[in-house]
Amino acid sequence: MRAFLAALCVAAAAAAADSRCAGKIPSSWSWVGPVVSRNSSSIQHSQFSVGAEGMDRELTVFDNWKSYLSGTGAKFARVQAGWERCEPEGAGSYSWGWLDNIVVGMVARGVEPWIELSFGNSNYPNGGNAGSSSPFPQAGPALAGWLAWTTAVVCRYSPVDNIGAACAGHSRAPGLSTVLGANIFQVWDEPVKAGNTIQAYASLANATATAVSLAAPGAQVWVGGFSSPDAGLADALLTGMTHMGGVGLVTGVSYHSFTSAPEAASSAVSALRATASKYGDIEIVQGGGGAPSSPADAASQSGYNWTECSQAKWVSRRMVQDHQDDISTSVFTMVDMCTPDGGVVADGLIGATCPSKQVTKPKPAYYAFNALASLFDAHWHYRSLSITVTPASGGFGSYTPFTGAYVHDTSSEFWVALWLGGQTPTNAGETPTVDSTVTIRADGLFAPDLCWVDPVAGSRHRISTWSFGNGLYTITGVPLSDYVTVVVACPEAA
Repeated sequence: MRAFLAALCVAAAAAAADSRCAGKIPSSWSWVGPVVSRNSSSIQHSQFSVGAEGMDRELTVFDNWKSYLSGTGAKFARVQAGWERCEPEGAGSYSWGWLDNIVVGMVARGVEPWIELSFGNSNYPNGGNAGSSSPFPQAGPALAGWLAWTTAVVCRYSPVDNIGAACAGHSRAPGLSTVLGANIFQVWDEPVKAGNTIQAYASLANATATAVSLAAPGAQVWVGGFSSPDAGLADALLTGMTHMGGVGLVTGVSYHSFTSAPEAASSAVSALRATASKYGDIEIVQGGGGAPSSPADAASQSGYNWTECSQAKWVSRRMVQDHQDDISTSVFTMVDMCTPDGGVVADGLIGATCPSKQVTKPKPAYYAFNALASLFDAHWHYRSLSITVTPASGGFGSYTPFTGAYVHDTSSEFWVALWLGGQTPTNAGETPTVDSTVTIRADGLFAPDLCWVDPVAGSRHRISTWSFGNGLYTITGVPLSDYVTVVVACPEAA
């Protein structure tokens, strides 16, 4: 445990942070070192995923940014498999090279791709098109072609132990480990738009889930990909699949979350979870939530002066709020995307220039993601501890204090995440800091010393203003800000 904690302090990502974006640190809290992450290969498991969308439509190029992937610490990445790009002639002749390169390359970097089966194929009559607003292939040769491609994808990229008899005669991606690959397959993305109905989607999802399960009985099948955590849509979908006989094949319902204050979605997420549970052991998954780093390119969240600072803060809150709610979560997206009309989708953790699609640099959000993915691996579990936050003077203004306690599964050590939420994150030079007293009732838990981890500033400080008595840890002068900071047990080497 202590060796792991010490390892978090041996190299820096702090240079990428904007100090004007970070909150204030009490002068008596001594510098310990920079916050650094482990890479994806060194993390056994976690709930964090990063989006790798758009490559099916060539909005970004894997080879341009693949060297940065493992550095996120993400264990999963969403990949849109692109029916039309895989089958450019619509005759059952597949072109796998581009997708093989992505899947094999991700696995080699310690990241498991979860494959989204999308979108249409204009080479088939009534087969839709390659765009994200494509109509569904619903019948005849188009549906048959879709299901044949689905089977081919699942057989090609699933671990060998997962595949079934339906994969006889199908090829496997060259260079892909027999024991690794894709275990998760999602049916479409944001399906209810551009004239597509939930009833038509239920039919497509039912047929596709059946094809996936025949090809790989051990695979997970996710449905939804809804643009928000909409319990009503999920209920209609799962009811429809129940009537068609396929709901038992579903293991997850995915949704996206682009609220300007990440915490704002929590009540809707709770309703979605309750709805999904009516139909069996179905998890809910935050499959794509992000914030842009530029107001001019704010495709996901317009109407606000987004910068790299507010983006990094947003990412920290999205990740930890979902971890606290025990939800697997994916941040949209790995790299800025270049649209055919010359626009930029600036939600990337890494910047890119358009139209060349060349990478510029990782943004502060990349390093914030990295720091939190390194801290909150699968060994840390949310624990409902009594935590009180009291401002030193005045109040929290328009903000709400959020807290979350986490306990390690093989020790009695604990961590506490703290932030001011309920509002859109601020930009550089605007960061609110509310000095507060934090009390934590942690009977039976232990921290030999306390440190302060700031994933946005990229820094780690030893907390000097804490005491313990009667089962209570009390910390004074805590600088709460509008992004996640974490109180941790200091490493022995600190």
